[in-house]
Amino acid sequence: MPCSQKLTIRNFGPIREVEIEMKDLMVIIGPQSGGKSTIVKNIYFFTSLKDYLLEFIYDVLVGPKLLPDHTPELMTGVFKFKLSEKFQLFWSKGVVNPDAMITYNYGDDRYLSIQAADGKFDVYTPDAVTNFLLKIVSDMIDLKVRISGKDNIPQVVREVDDPSYIRNTFLTAKDAEIAAFFGLDNKPYYTPAGRGVLSTLSEPLINQIMKNVADQVFSEDKFIHDPTMMDYPLRVYINRITSMKSQFAKSLADLVKDHERFTGKKIDHSAVDRVIEMIPAILKGRYSYENGSEKIYLPGSDTSVDLRFASAGQQESVWILLQIFQLVLHRISALMIIEEPEAHLYPETQKELVALLSFFANLNGNRVIITTHSPYLLTAISNLMFADSVGADKQKEVAAVIPKDIWLHRDRVSAWMLADGVLEDIVDEELGQIKVEKIDSASAEINSEYDKLLDIKYA
Repeated sequence: MPCSQKLTIRNFGPIREVEIEMKDLMVIIGPQSGGKSTIVKNIYFFTSLKDYLLEFIYDVLVGPKLLPDHTPELMTGVFKFKLSEKFQLFWSKGVVNPDAMITYNYGDDRYLSIQAADGKFDVYTPDAVTNFLLKIVSDMIDLKVRISGKDNIPQVVREVDDPSYIRNTFLTAKDAEIAAFFGLDNKPYYTPAGRGVLSTLSEPLINQIMKNVADQVFSEDKFIHDPTMMDYPLRVYINRITSMKSQFAKSLADLVKDHERFTGKKIDHSAVDRVIEMIPAILKGRYSYENGSEKIYLPGSDTSVDLRFASAGQQESVWILLQIFQLVLHRISALMIIEEPEAHLYPETQKELVALLSFFANLNGNRVIITTHSPYLLTAISNLMFADSVGADKQKEVAAVIPKDIWLHRDRVSAWMLADGVLEDIVDEELGQIKVEKIDSASAEINSEYDKLLDIKYA
C-alpha cells in the first residue's frame, strides 16, 4: 500500500462517524457491540476489491457467450451491482440508516463509496476509478470474443491456444494491473471471533452447514439475503481453514522441506524457523491432521488429544498460528485481520502471541489489524514500541531484553478506542506509546471500590 489509504464510515450500524488511516499494525479496543467488527469487516471488504474483480472476470470468461449489447459500460454496471450484493452478504439484514455511507480511499483520489439507497446499497466511483474499470472490462470482453468457441475444440495443438492458458495468463496480468492501480499489495485474510467453535464440529457437519448456507444465498441462480444465514467473511474463513487442514499431516519442519523440494521456490529460512520456534510457546503443543481428525500433541510427547477436546485457547489460536506459518513459508504479503486474538489465552501467552504478530508485521510488507479487549495485548504492543524508541540509541542493550525483530516503530502503529460510535486515538504522541489505561479502566474502578471498602472497615 504505497499510498496512504483511509476508511470513512458514517451512520452505519453502531458507528456514527469514523475515519481511520491504514497502518502496518492497528489495534482497535472498545466495549462489545460498539462497532469494532463493523470497522474491520469494512476494511476486509474494500481491501478485497481486487479479488472480487478477478472473480467477476473469471466468471464472465468461462460463462455463456456475450450478447452484442454487453458493452463495457453495461458490464461495468453489472460488476458494481454484484459488488453491492457482496457487500450485503457481510451484514445481517436490518433497517439501513438512509444516511449510511462507507468510503475507502485507496490514494490519489481513487476511492470506492457504498451508500444506502432504498434499504439497499449502491456503489459509487470517481471518474478515475470508473475509467479504469471500463478499461479492465473492455479488455475482458475483447478476450471473451477472441476465445469464444475454443473450449469446444477436441484437442488444442499449442499451449498458447488453450483457452485455460489464455485465461490464466490474462488473469495474472490483470491481477498485477489492479493491484498497482489501487495499491493493493497485501492479500487480506479475515479471522473472526468465536472461531474456536469450528474445532468442536466434525468435518461432515461443517460441510453440511456450508452447503445449507450456499443454498440459502442462491436459489435458482437468484440472489437472496436471509438475515439468519452466516455472513460472508465467516464463510470464507471456514472454507479457507477446511481446505488447509490436510496440508498439516506432516510436521512444520517437514512441510518446509517438501515446499522447497517440490516447488523450487526460495524460502526465507530464518523467518520460517523463527515462526516454527515461536508457535509452540503459544499453542502449548503440536498440531497434526491425521485420517480426517485434528490432533494436538502434548509438548515433547507422543500423546495427543482430539482438537475438539483440547483447551479453548488452543482451539482459538491454532489457525491464527498455522495461517501465519503458511503465509511466511509462501512469502505472501498479507493483511491479517484478527478479531480478539487473545481469546482464552493466559496473559503470558498473549505476550508471546503479540511477539509473533509483531514479527509477522515486520516481514515482507505484511500488515496486521486486531480488535481486542485485552490490556495485556495493548501493554505488550506498547512495550515493543518503547523498545524501538529506546533501541535507537541503545540497540545492543535493548535487544538483550527484547529481540530486535519484534520491535515496532511508532509511525507504523496505530491504536484506537471506539466508544459511542466514535474513534479516539490512544497513542501518546509525546511518549510514542499506547495509553493502556484506556482499556484497563475497570481496574481503576475496582481499586476505587476496594479503597472505599477499606475506609468503611477502618472508619
